Amino acid sequence: MLKNKLQCIVTSYRRPKYLEPCLESMKAGGDVELYVVDGDQGGGGVIDAIKRYADDYRLIEGNPGADVLKNVGIRDFVTQPIFCITSDDFLYPAGWAELAVSNFMIANGATTTEAQVPALRRLRFAMLASPTEQVIARHTQPEGVGDGVGVHYQRINGSELMPTGISMVAGTIMHTEAVREVGGFPVYGKTGQGDIAISRAFRGRGLQVGYLRHPVIQHLGRFKGTDYPEYTADWNADDAVYQQLAREHNPRDQRNWLR
Repeated sequence: MLKNKLQCIVTSYRRPKYLEPCLESMKAGGDVELYVVDGDQGGGGVIDAIKRYADDYRLIEGNPGADVLKNVGIRDFVTQPIFCITSDDFLYPAGWAELAVSNFMIANGATTTEAQVPALRRLRFAMLASPTEQVIARHTQPEGVGDGVGVHYQRINGSELMPTGISMVAGTIMHTEAVREVGGFPVYGKTGQGDIAISRAFRGRGLQVGYLRHPVIQHLGRFKGTDYPEYTADWNADDAVYQQLAREHNPRDQRNWLR
């Protein structure tokens, strides 16, 4: 379907217990190029894993936050019409890359495996994430039951998708031209709330976001409170400040965050 390997951007920060198995599973599960952008100059014991699995990498000083790391990776490494982006705390099953790409293409109207990536003017979905079991349970649970939001999967162009108002970056296939059109990920704190903001930016331009049915990936980061308590405390404090700001992001914001 793609002439070249799927290019994957992985953002990383001081979580070697997650990063190494993440990279190993991505490499074993698909025909991919891996590019890591680390926010601590390879500190925290991650540099060996980066050098072992990544095709190339960038080491950024000062912990600028996940959104900045994503934009650096896109700017420096992405050359294909679509790409994958994720953080360092997910595990990927066998065949994940081909499955994610094919479902993204089908969702956007491709009818054969040889179909070309749609041009921006014909694009429907700019961003489709791979779900975890927790995402599926939360979204498909009836609204008012637990933290359920009552969203369900739909069959669109032959692919099962869950269109949502926002989509988080986890094994996410993104349309390169669409990302450049909105200027990349808006930068909100260090927790990656740009996921929310870029979803709003896409929707402000008539594009949709959501979740694939398959592949289902595993979220190691749900245990970060136990595995990385100091990191988690900082994450929660930052999230409390920036999440609402990201949700209120103005879709007409024309700033270019990719510079």
